[in-house]
Amino acid sequence: MYNGFSEAEKFSALSGSPARDTTLTGDVANMISAGPFDIPAGDSITLTFALLAGDFYDQIRNSAERAQAIFNVEHAGFSYEISSGGCDDNTGILDLAAENPEGIAVYLSNGDGVILNSSVDISAGYNYAGLPPGSYSLRVDFADNSSFYFPFEIETIEVVTASLEASSVLVGLPNAEVSFTGNATGASEFSWDFGDNTSDTAQNPVHTYQDTGTYVVYFTAISDDCSATDSVEIQVGTTVGMKKISRAGFQVYPNPASTVAIIQFRADFGAATIKVYTASGQLLVSEKTADQQYRLNTSTYATGTYIVEVFNEVVTERMSLIIHQSGN
Repeated sequence: MYNGFSEAEKFSALSGSPARDTTLTGDVANMISAGPFDIPAGDSITLTFALLAGDFYDQIRNSAERAQAIFNVEHAGFSYEISSGGCDDNTGILDLAAENPEGIAVYLSNGDGVILNSSVDISAGYNYAGLPPGSYSLRVDFADNSSFYFPFEIETIEVVTASLEASSVLVGLPNAEVSFTGNATGASEFSWDFGDNTSDTAQNPVHTYQDTGTYVVYFTAISDDCSATDSVEIQVGTTVGMKKISRAGFQVYPNPASTVAIIQFRADFGAATIKVYTASGQLLVSEKTADQQYRLNTSTYATGTYIVEVFNEVVTERMSLIIHQSGN
């Protein structure tokens, strides 16, 4: 207040009768009041005041409208939340609600000011999904024509990918060692589950199996926001690597082969699943057949050693197949 504003003058001003109509040069003073109110004994009320200042009238008016909008936001119990739509689509979701939504309208705009969506009734809340990364603004209009703006950002989430490679998917005791390679993008941490109650956090671990059996290995690549998983099945037998485990139920001929290899099943073998792997464990063929003979097209196979695996409900059998292409 200005100099010399006595207690008596303050009382007079608050009572609605300012003590002086003018001020000294450079002094600015204004008194506001609210009421009268009837306040029961032991009760209370809350009053809200805004202190406004500006070099020009328009600045003060804009400040007053801003103050009114802030009050309206508080009074409406307005809240909003920005969440991620997930790692698969890399988008954001806007959710908002108001405890006192009457007379409220909302307008959602992108960074260029283009209105993307609006609603004049948010009594049941407001939701907008599928927002790509970028800058946005939510304008909230109230019944008294004041407006409040909520700027927000949808951050880019780097999608994580994961794939694994195994030095072999068919190994045998006593040296059942498999080298794994974890291929990943967007990841900072890695997790391996070797299927035998052991694990590792290296990106490219080496693991040795102690018992025969079939093990499903899971490789997971992890970032702050997302993760991705790949898996492979490792079969551990009692013989090493790519040697034949049993050929009692089928035979392969010719072996070596060039363009075609015939898989001939024993008469009582029944329906079978045929899988063909490269020496590094890449699956090339997975087919089911109930016939006694299966014709395997090997014309596109490079010269090298392959694994033929056949199994039915009772037994799994494997043998190596040599491919020799002319000119190689």
